[in-house]
Amino acid sequence: MDDELLVVRCQLGESEAFAELVGLWHAPVLTFVRRMLDSERADDVAQEIWVAVLRGLPRLADPGRFTPWLFTIARRAVLDRLRQEYTNAERPGKAEEPPAGDLAEEVVERTELVAALADLSIADCAQICGIPAGTVKSRLHRARRQLREHEPRTSAEEMLDRLAPTLSRGRRLRGVAALLSGLAGAAFTTVLWASEPGPLPDRTSLSFALLILVCLAWTGHGIWSATTRRAPPFALDRVIGAWIGLAAALLTTTVTVTLAAVRGRGLLLALVVNTILITAAVLIAVRAHRRRTSLLRRKAELTDLDAR
Repeated sequence: MDDELLVVRCQLGESEAFAELVGLWHAPVLTFVRRMLDSERADDVAQEIWVAVLRGLPRLADPGRFTPWLFTIARRAVLDRLRQEYTNAERPGKAEEPPAGDLAEEVVERTELVAALADLSIADCAQICGIPAGTVKSRLHRARRQLREHEPRTSAEEMLDRLAPTLSRGRRLRGVAALLSGLAGAAFTTVLWASEPGPLPDRTSLSFALLILVCLAWTGHGIWSATTRRAPPFALDRVIGAWIGLAAALLTTTVTVTLAAVRGRGLLLALVVNTILITAAVLIAVRAHRRRTSLLRRKAELTDLDAR
């Protein structure tokens, strides 16, 4: 199956597609990493690579360029690990600067394994490594010979087991839940405060203000969880989250407007706040559906091409 089709299916939120992707590319990635690290460290770095891939897939603009993107992540992960080890190494006497040039050259040389592993073009390898195409050609024979000397240690199935928490849809939607609960709590508390009859004691006003701040902080945590690479939502997750958000906005509007109307105070504020909330929820839902529709269309095109 074409890599682009697998990536599009992953972006849609099909967990089995990601399992296929890991099954297809884990051995090449792990072999690439083990050219510079021992087995134990290579396993750890390989897991870091796949976590980075999982977190970056929803934002990958060109699924057709998945292979160069994957090995660019792998190269960067190995380089970061080697730099960290050189930096943290305890040396007797006066500390010396780590041989950054030699380290970079080592990583560059090992990156030619990509060509043998992935059947990449010479131009793609040169782009990943940042070196001339002629240099890639001169090292390709040696890279292929080195491949035969090393076998992967951690299987794709074991790696998928390690990634299971990140693959959980509940974890990816956790940020959406925190965001919605924080916004709903802030809106409800604001309307409740505004609709309180008569002047309130300073202590009561301070309590309302602190409660709103807590809700806003929880909202910020939800935004951070939902938008950063910690557990990014895929297309289907975005649609589910958008509909949950719209339902929560409508429920919050109903409760707060009813409360303000019964108390006879704060009705205008309740209408303004909840109109903004509903509008934002509708816009998010429309955007999520457009993204998923676009991916579904691309999936259908690639499926037709793959069937020919």
